[in-house]
Amino acid sequence: MKTKILLIALLVIHCTILSQTKYSNTEIDEMISTYSFYIGQLNTVDEIMTNHPEYKMKAKTAQDLWNRNFKSSVNNIISELELYIGDNFESFKSELQTKLNNVDYSDVTNDDIEYTINLINNRANGDMPSPFLETLLSFNPRYQANPEKEMIDGFFLEFFTNESAKSKGLDIKLKYPRSWKAENGDRPHVIQKFTSDNGHGLETALIMIMELKEGYSQSEINYLLTEEEVKKQLPENSKVIDIETDIFVGNVKATSITSYQIQQQMEFELGIFSKTYLLYYDNYQVVLMFSSGSISDQYDDIYNRYQANEKLFWRIANNLVILSKY
Repeated sequence: MKTKILLIALLVIHCTILSQTKYSNTEIDEMISTYSFYIGQLNTVDEIMTNHPEYKMKAKTAQDLWNRNFKSSVNNIISELELYIGDNFESFKSELQTKLNNVDYSDVTNDDIEYTINLINNRANGDMPSPFLETLLSFNPRYQANPEKEMIDGFFLEFFTNESAKSKGLDIKLKYPRSWKAENGDRPHVIQKFTSDNGHGLETALIMIMELKEGYSQSEINYLLTEEEVKKQLPENSKVIDIETDIFVGNVKATSITSYQIQQQMEFELGIFSKTYLLYYDNYQVVLMFSSGSISDQYDDIYNRYQANEKLFWRIANNLVILSKY
């Protein structure tokens, strides 16, 4: 059974997507893979409950726990696949079920069943391989409406800047949502970039560290964190929305600035709402930047998404720890 459930979980039939959707082919593949993962598990639970009644209650309890945490995500995925790939999805479901019906469970043992039930319990707590967990979290309607709750519910990862040579020895710990994808920064001072929806989303975060020739005094830092000085670090076409001074990030004095700007990329104009935290520690300047962006003529959508993520951005900043201090 433990072998069979793993095989079923990884059973993926790729649909040929001919119609244009709001999702990339990679995203569609991840959605289909995650749906297959769920159906494979469900098929295994049904087999246990039908043919091994002594394990019926244990299997049902494990699946119910998984459903409580992730079934709403599956429903969301199904709705999106039905909407965007239509008949292709119906064909896929039929083919998948045919393959599942041909699975031979005749040689399973009680140990296999116990292992499988334990595996499902672990999955219910989030112990699932990529990209299944990230996809389920990304499509969780609760987290879509309130992104900060993903981290509140314990779905987060940690990043340490000392993993990158570009940190110049400064060690900072960041927590970020489990559904976000972390990648090395592609610019000189960008240590790490994080992107929502397993790297496919429109929300990003990045941390930058610049080593200074020498440290500043506290009075010099206070001056650099004034509204006038912080505004100078924004691109010329930026519109300042809000500035907060005398705040603390990582137990260090900081300033945050919220702005909107339009950037030209290829033939598109992108509108970007961003919130940037600026701080100085020892002989380092640290910038933590969050943004929501899209095509510039979708201003209301960009603004609404920025507002929906603002508490998450605050939570990530509030959890920053400068480990080099200790």
